[in-house]
Amino acid sequence: MSGPQTIETGHAPIRAWVEGVPVEEAARRQLFNIAAHLVFSASGRDVRDVWVDGNRIVADGEPQTFDVAHVRAEAQAAAEELFERRAKVLADG
Repeated sequence: MSGPQTIETGHAPIRAWVEGVPVEEAARRQLFNIAAHLVFSASGRDVRDVWVDGNRIVADGEPQTFDVAHVRAEAQAAAEELFERRAKVLADG
């Protein structure tokens, strides 16, 4: 992608720029449709930099707008609570 692109979401358009997605694997496989490779084979881990409305939200593969460790800790706590609730329901049922 060369420069910012407008993404239509059904709401206000978002101007986003995603760059740094490696395509070396696609080149080694002699793929002819790089866009299809990105859609069907690439993942979020492949993205190095993302800019939205002029704000850099991913830099060198690291989110800039939230603390990854904090989000992981909250997700772990929520999962543990969910499994505790599930065990109680199964035991009572």
